Amino acid sequence: MELTDPEEPTDLDSAVFALHSMHLAICTAALVFNAFLLYLIRKCSAFHPHMKIIMMHQTMAIIATDIYLFLRSSIGLWQTYEEAPLQVAPQHVDDAQCAFSSSVPDSLCVLFLWFPFLLAIERTYASQNYESYETNEFPTFVEISCGVMWFPVVSEIIIFVFTWGIPSNLQACQYSLLQKTSMQRNTWFVIIASFSVCFSVFFKLLEMKNKAMEIQLYNDYVFSARFQVRENIKTCRFACGLLLLFFTFFFIFFIFDRNLETSDESRMASAARREYLFLIFPMFALVYSLHFLTANSSLFETAKRTLQQYYYQEHERMLE
Repeated sequence: MELTDPEEPTDLDSAVFALHSMHLAICTAALVFNAFLLYLIRKCSAFHPHMKIIMMHQTMAIIATDIYLFLRSSIGLWQTYEEAPLQVAPQHVDDAQCAFSSSVPDSLCVLFLWFPFLLAIERTYASQNYESYETNEFPTFVEISCGVMWFPVVSEIIIFVFTWGIPSNLQACQYSLLQKTSMQRNTWFVIIASFSVCFSVFFKLLEMKNKAMEIQLYNDYVFSARFQVRENIKTCRFACGLLLLFFTFFFIFFIFDRNLETSDESRMASAARREYLFLIFPMFALVYSLHFLTANSSLFETAKRTLQQYYYQEHERMLE
């Protein structure tokens, strides 16, 4: 009989490893789609320059959050593969040691409130000044209004780089986070979901107002004014759908994270389940990019032409 060495016990937690691998794959796909979307928004003239700037910054906020979650998944994979399985000790971990405990950092949550607010102001101004809005451009002011809100994000990045507060155990940080109430953990998500509903209703009302204006202007104004009103109708409809998307996913954050258990054993199980919460935003980012591409015909056609041009270039290169 041939003797074989006994199998050594493995420290690899296959379930956690698979979860982080899936999260990493979705984050990568979301990054690719949103980077392509950002390129298209920059290249395409589907929006007014002011709206274009706001949409670019909003997409960059999506990409920044994807990068944050990509780094977290990479850390989770490394901890799962190189170290012991994520066993959670029932003890409190200082927040300073848990740089990647939030599903979406607070500084980025502020951006998901600010950019829709700017868009509401911009579309309202466009609706009120439809006759001359195409020639009224002040991109520097809009750029500054968007850029100034990135300072908290940059500050957090600088602090992280200098302190290098990488958590030693991601699941232990989730256990510590569960000592807070559900509302304390999800305050920003509830705020974003609430404001997203308000903004979507506002854009729907603005769309209806522009539709009524289009009927009134049908025989009274030149084509350029009617064209601007029609553009306002389309962009308001698009913004309404986009904000409903924000509401849906950020409300899911709150619903999924509800935890009424207070015992240590239940809290440890909840800490493990909270890892699934980090799958929500990458899926939202994917849906966001696909909604953006399919809801705007001009952007969709630009995407098709770009991909066709890339395919033909690669095909010609292979034939050389």
